[in-house]
Amino acid sequence: MAFVLSAVTAVVINTVPHNLAGMAAGWTSLLRDFGFTLGPAVVGAIALSRAAHEISDKVASDPALGQALDTFNASAATAPAAQRETVEGAIAAVNSGPLGANVVPETVALPDGSTVPFNPLKDTAFHALGNAYSLGYLIVGLCAIATAVVTVVLIKGNRPDAPATTEPADA
Repeated sequence: MAFVLSAVTAVVINTVPHNLAGMAAGWTSLLRDFGFTLGPAVVGAIALSRAAHEISDKVASDPALGQALDTFNASAATAPAAQRETVEGAIAAVNSGPLGANVVPETVALPDGSTVPFNPLKDTAFHALGNAYSLGYLIVGLCAIATAVVTVVLIKGNRPDAPATTEPADA
């Protein structure tokens, strides 16, 4: 990104008259900061939406996974009183979306050291997020290529040699 941003800034500044170079640099900085803010939000929104859709499709198409999720969602009722609030929090996290489903562990350790299945969506959420962020990064890459093409094709590097002069207004 540092190479691209430096090159784009240089092209923008070198294509305007000298008296507008400061304004061009300011716009470049503004657009760069706007991209740094908006870009991750857009990629995150696309990725999380896509992952949620993939998870719901997987649950709908796999009866065993759907049954495991139903059992997991009902598990707070049978949890020991001391752990009920923790289990309810885990259930809420898993049902909150792909990130929550990815955070709650797939298994939990019992006091005797053995492990039992816990979150049935952990693996599904992990893969769905991976697939969705891959799509998001592909979109970002395509946008970068489009920006490079626009920069190369549409912006000419002819900077006027003579600075613009301002003439006093005739009175």
